[in-house]
Amino acid sequence: MRRSLRRVTGSYVIVVISKSHPDRLVGARLNGPLIAGLGEGENFLASDIPAILRHTRQVIIIEEGEIVEVTANSVAITTLAGAPVSRQPMHVDWDIESAEKGGYPHYFVKEIHEQPHAIQRAMLGRIVEQQGALTLRLPELDRLVASGALDGIKRIAIVACGTSLHAGLLGKYAIERLAGIPVEVSVASEYRYADPIVGPDTLCIALTQSGETTDTLAATRLAREHGAPVIALTNIVGSAITRVADAVLYLQADPRSASRRPKPS
Repeated sequence: MRRSLRRVTGSYVIVVISKSHPDRLVGARLNGPLIAGLGEGENFLASDIPAILRHTRQVIIIEEGEIVEVTANSVAITTLAGAPVSRQPMHVDWDIESAEKGGYPHYFVKEIHEQPHAIQRAMLGRIVEQQGALTLRLPELDRLVASGALDGIKRIAIVACGTSLHAGLLGKYAIERLAGIPVEVSVASEYRYADPIVGPDTLCIALTQSGETTDTLAATRLAREHGAPVIALTNIVGSAITRVADAVLYLQADPRSASRRPKPS
């Protein structure tokens, strides 16, 4: 597996089994989602947490360029070069029923009816009353602000795909009106091919519901290579975008982001 992957280019998530070793799975990822679930006398590989939540709530995120070997009683992670990797599992405490259809015929219908609640969850703990006035509270940005990385920002670049791009267009109007900073919204799949003008004076805001959108990840990495600070907006705790960004604002519109919800004041 390791020798084969040295010859592979592009993005992949792959899990293989050999009839010579039917007691184990070997998985690897590059620019795609892969997690390991830890159970009692059983372990799992999957692309997303809900797929294994009925079996375990202990999850290890497999990072870029890593290989994981799974048996019923062990999970071993190494780099592509063979160096061992030690990583503690995370505990998932959100409700599995929230991740399913909840009695609606389709997920799409369910999400339409959930929109008012999703907006409430997104604002929970972030709009607080202080001295009789409503104030926006974003503690997730405190470290980035304290570092001074935002002091010289002259423009903002929003990168996204699909309906996240539509949200970015609305964000452009709000930011320009309230902050007076010029905002450019780009389709992430085109961003890296357009030779964008980006540097330390540009704040990159990446929007991706899943946190695994390949084009958005590529655009974000490009912005970081040019020195731009990056803020990600996503739903999914532990997703790839959270490990690329300098700061993360979880939208809280999905149960998978509930464990990182700001506490109400």
